[in-house]
Parts: sequence; structure tokens; C-alpha cells
Amino acid sequence: MSYKPQANLRSAYNFQESLITIDDYLDFALKNSFPFSFYADLNSMYGAAEFYDKFSKKNIKPVIGLTLEFHQNQKITLNFYAKNRNGYKNLCYISSEIQTKELNELEILNFARNYFTDDLAYVISFEENHDANLVDALFKDINKENLYYGINFKTQEQYKNFSNVVYTNKIAYFDIVDKKAYNTLLAIKDNAYINEVTTVVDAHYPSEEELYQYAKISNDNLNKIANMVNFDLFEDTGMHLMEYKTPNNIPQRQFLRQLTDDSLNSYFNIYHIPNNKKDDYKKRLDYELNIIEQMGFVNYFLIVRDYVRYAKDNDIMVGPGRGSAAGSLVSFLLRITTVDPLKYNLLFERFLNPERKTMPDIDIDFQDNRREEVIEYLFEKYGVYHVATIVTYQSIGAKSALRDVIRTYNLPVDFANKITKLIPMQYQDDLKGAIKNSRALTSYYNDNKEIFEMAFKLIGLPRQTGTHAAGIVISDVDLRDIVPIRVGYNGIMQTQFDMNYLERLGLIKMDLLGLRNLTTLQEIRSNIFRTEKKDINFDKLDLTDQNVYEQLSLGKTTGIFQLESPGMTNLVMKMNPKNIEDISTTSAIFRPGPKEMIPEYLKRRKSRTKPERYVIDPSLIDILAPTYGIILYQEQVIQVLRKVGGFSLGRADIVRRAMSKKNHEYMKSAKIDFMKGAIANGYSEAKANEIWHWIDNFAAYGFNKSHSIAYSYISYWLAWLKTYYPEQFYTSLFNASLGNAAKTSTYIKEINAYGIDFKGPNIKNVNNKYVAYNKMIFAPLTIISGIGPEFLKKLRNLWVNDKAVFDDFYVLISNLVINGMNRQIFEALAWTGAFDTYQIDRRLIVQNIDSLLIFADQNKGKREIDPLTIPVLESSKEISDQELYLKEYDYLGFYLLNNPFSIKRKEYSNKNVFSLNKIITSSKRGLAILLVDAIRTKKDKNGNLMAFLTLSDDTATIKATMFADTYEKLNGSLNPGAMVLARIRIQNYNGEDSAVVEEIVNYVK
Repeated sequence: MSYKPQANLRSAYNFQESLITIDDYLDFALKNSFPFSFYADLNSMYGAAEFYDKFSKKNIKPVIGLTLEFHQNQKITLNFYAKNRNGYKNLCYISSEIQTKELNELEILNFARNYFTDDLAYVISFEENHDANLVDALFKDINKENLYYGINFKTQEQYKNFSNVVYTNKIAYFDIVDKKAYNTLLAIKDNAYINEVTTVVDAHYPSEEELYQYAKISNDNLNKIANMVNFDLFEDTGMHLMEYKTPNNIPQRQFLRQLTDDSLNSYFNIYHIPNNKKDDYKKRLDYELNIIEQMGFVNYFLIVRDYVRYAKDNDIMVGPGRGSAAGSLVSFLLRITTVDPLKYNLLFERFLNPERKTMPDIDIDFQDNRREEVIEYLFEKYGVYHVATIVTYQSIGAKSALRDVIRTYNLPVDFANKITKLIPMQYQDDLKGAIKNSRALTSYYNDNKEIFEMAFKLIGLPRQTGTHAAGIVISDVDLRDIVPIRVGYNGIMQTQFDMNYLERLGLIKMDLLGLRNLTTLQEIRSNIFRTEKKDINFDKLDLTDQNVYEQLSLGKTTGIFQLESPGMTNLVMKMNPKNIEDISTTSAIFRPGPKEMIPEYLKRRKSRTKPERYVIDPSLIDILAPTYGIILYQEQVIQVLRKVGGFSLGRADIVRRAMSKKNHEYMKSAKIDFMKGAIANGYSEAKANEIWHWIDNFAAYGFNKSHSIAYSYISYWLAWLKTYYPEQFYTSLFNASLGNAAKTSTYIKEINAYGIDFKGPNIKNVNNKYVAYNKMIFAPLTIISGIGPEFLKKLRNLWVNDKAVFDDFYVLISNLVINGMNRQIFEALAWTGAFDTYQIDRRLIVQNIDSLLIFADQNKGKREIDPLTIPVLESSKEISDQELYLKEYDYLGFYLLNNPFSIKRKEYSNKNVFSLNKIITSSKRGLAILLVDAIRTKKDKNGNLMAFLTLSDDTATIKATMFADTYEKLNGSLNPGAMVLARIRIQNYNGEDSAVVEEIVNYVK
């Protein structure tokens, strides 16, 4: 059976209406030797660029189109196909209008008619009857050579005397066996059951036999349409970057030079740069500016500078730099970044390389709660059709596919839960792999093959659009001239093409990222100003303050960006950092790959041997001695290639990339050039060969030093604030961790070391966040489970209107019952000590809650209470301390006044019991009272049962191993939830701490 190209295929980008992905379509076209293929989704063009790119690469001529549907007594389908670039623009405008405005069918059609030109080819299809009057009205100004009629099984007889016909039955899957999967997809979309859905026609690819005598005519006409098409979507698009408006219309190149020259002179004066260094800065600046001008990126830098300046002028925290842009002196002088690249030997070529023609990539971090303000500024400044975010596509994963199919088959939710919980995250796109690796899942598959087969068909299909986390584009021309757009978040336009195709269309992606740590820094800064009246300028902090580095060396890394994981904390303590470079090194080496070098690096760092002794060749001392002869940074690879092989920095960066990607073909020719250059530079052939292979081994491990240094500034800023303003620092951490009981518990324990008291919930504290005052941090009522924002809002209003109500417990509860306090809220407040301020035992409040609620209801809203009506609070039973701390834990998620671990440690004080954190960070071995959070057993190589556990106390959590000889002594008595006195030993592998349980001494009750 021979298949031919078809005009009305719908791709999976018509979400949940087709099983055909672009890759499926391409495979089908290749299998059937299509010379050309058509793409025309309904109303949107999401897949157009992907379709064009992939088909053209396989030498199949791509024909880009768009489909509209409307009704006039019957359904009418219009397919438009772009003959040239103007036709493509017409499609972009029509699709953009549909996707950015809420229009009915008639409004869409009337708008589209404005773009009916001879730059398009047209196919009009009537569901039932040909309407000549409508055709004349729609296409009166169109050359009829561009007009074709779509036929299907129902209408083909009406067109038997027409020569300009093409077959247009809608295609949504390729094989008739997929009809049920297609119906399942429609059922999912319509939230229906599979037996409620039937397709109107079999939407499979038709054969020539099915098309009868129309097959040849249709194919000839499709060929005519394809031959009309003559443009390359990605060719000669130019670079569409907005032109920056300079003061007094100064040429942009001149303005950029003026800005950077002025900034450099100021830098010289303020920071007293020695005269012998000034020439280095001037040469570097001139070199960078020349490259930026040559590559046509002057406007790019000016635009980025503008929105960074807007953020800073509006007190929006901006990061010190991100990625390779921190290696640019121009970025530094424009205040786009905060890092002086010459100070840290950072390379401009790692960022912008004239020998590798790519777009610049200046990624900027903003405090995450105000990032949208910067995007809105750009939107307002440059115009609605010149700024857009970037679309992403969310695809159907294995779990959601199964859940959806099971629902359409009207099976229980519990059944779906049982199956999907067996699928690990790494198999989200590989259900067959999950089945292969799970006996239980295999059993479900064997018993429910149809459900699984349906799910296989759905996995990977795009489900809906999303928004790129950071990317935006700013165009000098109307975006609709380049790409179709849609409405995104906050009414800001969004490209219909994803980021993979925008650069090739001349649109430069700019990344505006939200970083939570910058929000934290800004909050701490604001708290300091509020409480201390001091305005902290992070750019002016002393980066050599040894008090700060001493705190890090002691392991006080909680809340410190990049450094707070247990493995990083352990490494920081071993590193004993003294400067920013040490923080940078720590974060660079603590990654997969380089982690293997940590022991050797620490050994060399602590050795009395001079670092120069570890360098592979004396000529490379300046480059490699700072990292003890180990390549940690990509910049070092580039510098070694230049020093030894005589490469330009630009060429060296290209070679570095080839090494890291194991591009062996390119490396063969690069090595020849390297060896020639090395010998010319005085190296022996043996030494040059040794250095080449040595670099090759390290190249894949190298990290971007520009990024590492810049992010180390954030780490240092936070560490500085923690050292000198711990009260404000921890207040911000508490607020960032609202709802995270584990982190809150950790912070409560840590602040004791800083002389800060933690104050639990208090009914008189009506703030919705943590606040600090006079070495105290006050918790908001919102940390209590069951206390919602509506109750707190009413409580705040009560406080604002009449604080005197809060002077007396009985007056207060009489007013709270008319402000949202029910029995559940009353209990929650009582158990967590919110009423302790009235010196009434919380046990008594809980035991008398019924009589108190009756009393409050009888006196609701009163400001004065008759003392004789106040109920006597009586204790009906003894409430133990254990019940108190368990209730506190239930409502808060952590222990406050009644910490069982502290209590039990005191009980076992004669046994020298330590906290888990103390054992991890100091003693490495000892007794601890621990909670068994989880336990998993398996047989060791001898067939004996051993256990893997998760253990915790109020200071830390750790993964632990219990070998068979220890575990089998317990006779299966160890279960999750047990509290034990255990002897543990800490071990470290690749920078990660874990424990070995040597003995369970006792069960703690």
C-alpha cells in the first residue's frame, strides 16, 4: 500500500486531539518516501518551526500552514499554506490574533480575510455541500491558481468535474489500530469515559484505493502547492534586537564607550587601582568593546544595563553575576555584574568568542518575589508586540498517562494509585522500562494490557503550554513578523515557538531569573534597617573579613547559599576557607566528577609542600598553582591551551568545548595544531603530548569560574550577615521556611548559640510572619496547623480596633468567638501555648474547653465581664508532659517547649549521650537517642538480612546502615517510629555523610 502526502494532518500540538508528534510524522514521511509534507494545525503554529527544521534536514520539503474552522449551516475548514516569507508572516498574524484575543468564529474569519493575499495557497473544505457564493465572497481578490477545494468521503461526488481538488480528510493518527487510543485521548480531553466517545470518521491515513479516481488529481495538486513554496524559514532573518534609545541620540557605540570609560575612571579613583595595573584594565576594556562592536551586540549590553539599573533604582535586589557574563569587564563597568574579572583572572572569551559566532548570554538573577516587575518594565518600555516570554510544552508522563487512561475506563482511583506508586521518577518517560524493572508492575501489566497499551500511546504527547522559567525576547520589529505569539502570564505576549528555534530566527533570548536567596538578602537588609537603622551596601562589604570565614570553618553554614548541605558543610570545615576564591573552589569541586579529587585536593592543600611542586610543568605555575596542580575551572583549560599550544583564547575555548563533549574528530585536528604550537613554544614532543592528554582528562570536570566566583559573593554576603546580624538573618530564614517544620526546628536549635530566644505562638502577636526584637524571634500564629489567614485577618482587625480586648483572657475569648474562633481553633491555640501569656496552664484550658466556649458564647462581643460568670477551671485528669509535647508536635510539626530528645538525653546523661549533629560534625562516633524514620531490609551476599535506615533527632537526619550481625540480634523488633539509644559511627564517601549502626543499646520509652 502506497501513501502520499496529505493536506489536513493535525499534530499533537493540537493538544489532546491527535496522536501524531512531529517525530512520528517525520518517521512516517521517511518510510513512505514523501518528497514534501504539509503542516497546518488548528488556530496555532506551535509545531511549525520544529516541523520545518526536522523535515528540511531530511530533505523533505516542509510546507507550513494554518487551519481555521467556522460554521455557516455546516462546518467549513480553511487551510492556508505559506508560499513565501510574506505568506508566513500572514499566518503568524492570523494565529497570533486568535491566540491573543477572545474572538468568535466570525471575528476570526473577518480578521483573517485582511491577510488573504496571493502569498498564500488556500484549501477550502465543506463538510456537506459546496457553497459557491461563500467561495466568491472569501476569495474574490485571490488568483484562482492559489485556490483548491478539499474533498472527503462525503463530498467527493460533488467535485468530480473539478480539477483543483485535494483530499482533506482529517488525519490524527496513522494506523487504524490506534483508533481506540485516539478515542481514549478524546475522552481524557472531554473528561468522559471511553464508551462515551466515538470518532465521527476513521481519522487514519487513507490509501490510494480508498481515494478512488481522486487520488492522482489530489496528489498532483498537492505537488503544485508544494512547488509554489519558495522560502527558508531560518535563512536571512537578520538579528532582531531592539535598538536602545540613547540620550540626545548619541550613537550607541559611542554611548557604550562613554559609559564604560567613565565607570573605569571612577573605579580607579574609588578603589585606588595602582598605576601599573591601569593599563591592563584599559587594554582589556578596549579589546572587549571592539569584539562587542564587531559582533553587533552593543544594543544588547545597553538594554541589559538598562533593566538592571531599573531594578537597582527600584530597590530590587540583583545578583552579582551568573554564568560566563561575570568574565566581562564591560559587564562589570556597566554594573550588570559585581565581579571584577581581572581581579580573579576571568576570561572574556569564555563569555563572548569572536571565533565561535554565537549570541551573548547575560543571565541576570533578581530577587524572586519582584522579578515580574522587571519584565513588566520591559513590556511597558518597548511595547506589547516587541517583548515576549517564551513558551514551553508540558508532556504527558507515565503516571499521568496511566491515571488518565484508568479514569476513562471508569476504574477506581485506588487502582490507579496502586499502579502509579510503583513507577519511580526516573521512569516518567519510560513506562516500558519501569515495567521491566518491577515485578509488581509487570504483574499489573499482564493483567491489564489494554490500559497499559493505551498509556504507551499517550506518553510524551504535549499536554499543554507552560512558560520558560527565565527567558524573554525583545525585538526591534513586531514579533508577529518573525514568530506567531500568544498571551502569556500577566497579559504579556509569549512566543508560540520554544527556545530551540528563536535564536535562528534572529531573536536573542535574555534570561531574567528569580533567585530566592536574593529575596532573603533583601529581607535581612530591610530588617536590619528597621531595627538598627543601618543600610547595608553589599558591594562595599569587606570580602576579607576573617570572622566570617572562621564561622564557616566551624560549620555554621545553615542558610548559606551553596554551602548548607551536610556534605558541603563537611567540606567547608575541611577547607578552612580564607577568601572568596576558597568558597568558589569548594563549590566547584563539590560536583559529580570533581568530587573524586576532593581527598587529593585536601591532601595537597594541607601539605607543607609548595603548590608549585604539584604543577605538571613549571611554565604553568601561574595558572595551576592556585588549585594545587588540579584543573578545577574551564578557564584553566583555556589558559593552558593558549600557553602551551599558542592558541588564541577564542580557539582555546572551542577546543575546550570539544574536549568536554568528547568530539574526537575535531580533537584530532586540534591536537595536531597544539603539538605544532607547543614545539614552537619550546616544549618537547613528549611533554606536549603529556600535557595534551592530561588536559583532556580534566576538561570534562572543569567548572565555569566566572559563575563560581560570582555565586560565591552571595554565599559570602549571607555568611557576613549571619556573623554580624544573626537575629535578622534567622528571622528571614524562619519566614522562608513557613510550613517547613524540619527547617524551623533546626533554626530554633541553632539560634540558642547566638543568644537569641525563640518565642512560640502568642495570641497577642498578630503578625503573619516571624518578627525579631531585642534578641528574640517571635513566631506567628500561622505556624499552627489549622490557623488560617482568614482568622488571623480578623484577629489583626480586632487588635487594631481595640488592643484592650487582649488584656484579659476571658474578654478576649468572648470576642474571638465572633471573629472566627471555633472549637478546633481554640484547641490548637491552647495546645501550642498561644494563651500562656495569661498565666493559665494550657492543660486547664484544654480540659475546660466546653465550659469556656459556652461562657464565651454567652458573653460574645463584651468588653467587660462579670467576674461571677467566669467558670472555675478544674482538672479532670492528669495530662502528662509526654502528651503535651506530642500535641505540640502534632500542631507545629516540631518540638518547642517539650522536646523529647532533650528530655531523654537528660535521662541518659550518665551514658554520655550526644546529639546527632554533634556526632556528625565533631566526635564521628558515639551514643545518640534517635528516631527510626524508615527502615528497609535486604539480604547481603551471604543471604543474611541487613537494614538500611533513616535516623533522626532534633538536630539532624542521616542515612544509616545496619549490617546483618547487628540487625539479626534484634529479631525483627526494630520498626519505624521506634526511639532508640544507638551507638553509631559516621563515615564519609564522596563528601556525603552516612552512619553505621554499631549497636542498639536500648529502646527508649
